Amino acid sequence: MGTPAEIGTETGAGKFTFAELEEIEQDLDKLARWLDKIGGRDFFPAQDRERAGQALQRCREAVARFAGAVYAAKGLGASGEPPTRVAPGG
Repeated sequence: MGTPAEIGTETGAGKFTFAELEEIEQDLDKLARWLDKIGGRDFFPAQDRERAGQALQRCREAVARFAGAVYAAKGLGASGEPPTRVAPGG
């Protein structure tokens, strides 16, 4: 569910596909929405809220790394464009 553990599983299985990336991004969006909803109902903010935000940030970073791996596996740069080729000697 958009967690570093799930990304690790997909990476270990070599599932560097855009479908997997999209599914993981959707899961991350769900987690972010849930955290916002919980935060809106939390009348007693505590240390757990900060830890949850930090965990979500770690998930975002893991998804970004996975996205880079997916694009690299497809021979594309982060923008979706083929990498720029430099002429030999240039």
